[in-house]
Amino acid sequence: MHIALLGNCQVPLIAEALRRGSPRLHVEAIREIHLLGPADEPEALARLARADVVLCQRVTHHFTDARGIPGLSTTALAKRFPGRVVTFPNLYFGGYAPDVRHLLTDGLQPIGGPLGDYHIGQVLDAYRRGDTAATAAVRLDGEELLAAAPDPFAIALEQIRAREKDTDVVISDVIRRIMRSGRHFHTPNHPSNLLLLWMAMRLAQAARLDFDPGTAGPLPTALDQIDLPAYPAILRRYGMAPDAGAAYRGVSVIEAAAGRVRYSGTQTYDAAQLTEAFYRVYDALDALPPG
Repeated sequence: MHIALLGNCQVPLIAEALRRGSPRLHVEAIREIHLLGPADEPEALARLARADVVLCQRVTHHFTDARGIPGLSTTALAKRFPGRVVTFPNLYFGGYAPDVRHLLTDGLQPIGGPLGDYHIGQVLDAYRRGDTAATAAVRLDGEELLAAAPDPFAIALEQIRAREKDTDVVISDVIRRIMRSGRHFHTPNHPSNLLLLWMAMRLAQAARLDFDPGTAGPLPTALDQIDLPAYPAILRRYGMAPDAGAAYRGVSVIEAAAGRVRYSGTQTYDAAQLTEAFYRVYDALDALPPG
């Protein structure tokens, strides 16, 4: 049986888990959807058409329309391949770091920085207010965030439950069970391998595929190129142990100029170093987009 998967950066590892847990299946992951453009859509659709089952991460038509790939939205694929599409939610959980987000250009392209394509809302807001980098670094304890939203785990769970309603797979129950046992997200959009293995198992169940969880892991890599510690105040709120080291694993910014940020490699920052690096990037840009 031929299985094709379409979605974001989580899909390659989910596909690998399915290959290991279901060795008799032919499993292929289409290129990550945020890397696809109009010229890529025909080939992606042709590859999906050859599959017996299409496992599609929830992708809205707003996203695909903006990128010129309207035929790859979840709704469009379900209409094109009736009875063959199994949908699943993005494993996104903002409970550990609620204000981490992307900063996009008018063309919906992410602006980079010391955390790759991720930005910290409190640092960005502090910069816009004219606060010093040292003042912004103090806010990375998270007390102000917690004062504004005292139960970030509940908010994040409700958000993923809302996304699940449009899909064939439920995963929020697993997140609820393990979310206080340790930080299971490297970034809000980069889950631990444990959660990726759970998603593979739930997908196999939904698609009625043979799957052996015992052979699916361990996975060869992880989505940990960027790794953000949880806010200390949030860990205290839920009685969790502090993040070991509490360092930010990010990237080295090579160039920051008007409208362009280039980065590569790996670099570790403490709170003060991180805010200073963000401020240098923001200083180099002509103007910050809203958001």
